[in-house]
Amino acid sequence: MRWRHDGSEPRWARSDLRLRHLLSLLFAPIFALGGVLLLLLGAEAAATAGPPPTLYTALAVCCFLLALVALVDLYVIRRRRREQQRWYRSSS
Repeated sequence: MRWRHDGSEPRWARSDLRLRHLLSLLFAPIFALGGVLLLLLGAEAAATAGPPPTLYTALAVCCFLLALVALVDLYVIRRRRREQQRWYRSSS
């Protein structure tokens, strides 16, 4: 069902799973670490002058959401690679 073509897309267009896997592996921990650091900055922002703590919290939530998207993408990539192996298709 996945490989049916309705004519609206290029015939052999596929996502570069290797690049997506590499980018997700790289950015998931970066975004998670950034979220933790922003939460720590937000906790100390109440005692010092500067941006309000809610700004740091909002940015931390954004970082955690981006890390979650990267993790979900890793799951999707793993599932698609298994599906390609099952149908004897190459993963590149």
